[in-house]
Amino acid sequence: MTDFYKSLINGFLSLALLFLTACSSPYSRLITSAQEDGKNIVRLESGRFQLTAITPPQSPKDFITIYIEGDGRNWRGGRAPADPTPLNSPVLSLSRLDARGDAIYLARPCQFLTAEELTRCSSLYWSSRRYGPEVVEAYDRALDTLKTRYHARSIDLIGYSGGGTLAVLLAARRTDVHSLITIAGLLDHIAWTTLHDISPLKGSLNPIDVATQIAGIPQLHFIGGDDKVIPLSQAKNFITAMGSRHKAWLQVVDGYGHSCCWSEAWQQKLKEARHLIAQH
Repeated sequence: MTDFYKSLINGFLSLALLFLTACSSPYSRLITSAQEDGKNIVRLESGRFQLTAITPPQSPKDFITIYIEGDGRNWRGGRAPADPTPLNSPVLSLSRLDARGDAIYLARPCQFLTAEELTRCSSLYWSSRRYGPEVVEAYDRALDTLKTRYHARSIDLIGYSGGGTLAVLLAARRTDVHSLITIAGLLDHIAWTTLHDISPLKGSLNPIDVATQIAGIPQLHFIGGDDKVIPLSQAKNFITAMGSRHKAWLQVVDGYGHSCCWSEAWQQKLKEARHLIAQH
């Protein structure tokens, strides 16, 4: 085989590999899921961030349900990833399983960006300041934008892991949150970093500090019985911090870990959670 043909074949192989990589990228999967569900991918300009969202067609709604993404790609050897975009988002899967069919998926700062855009987004926002005041403010503005877009009166918040952290912090500063659900939620990051002997999240707000402010919001906190990342004791401490007069429930799901297996029977779990919340 001549050098020319070898170069030609190698070129085709490189192009094929590039094509396959692009087709299997997190952003391409986001596009595919949005298209399959008849939804749109939008960028919400919010403060210093662009937040990627998947939204249903615009039509007036009494309330909107917003799923907030977790912290994203796993750390390796105690080092933050170069890109926080989740490789496979459990939150996206949960939002797609929502029986109402009109749930909004909201990613975290610096996720689903191009390589060039990512260079302008500080890694602080997927490390120590992931729950900083400016991040919460950006989400607060995004919720206002979405609420206006759909002419909604109230918001149901659902957050996974660190998305649960932000859901609590948002609920504490708003007056239009109808209900709150966290899934393996990080509800006290100081206790969490102490438990795992990792660097504290300096510059981040802590949900347990606002526990009393959300005590009157109907809420349910799911925790996996086998979760080694965020133990059950931290969720219990969070509810205790609300005081005696609260509308919070804790549901332990046996056999589940931090990431496994929340998509299983999610429709039934969510139906039961909403029924419980509707009674209060």
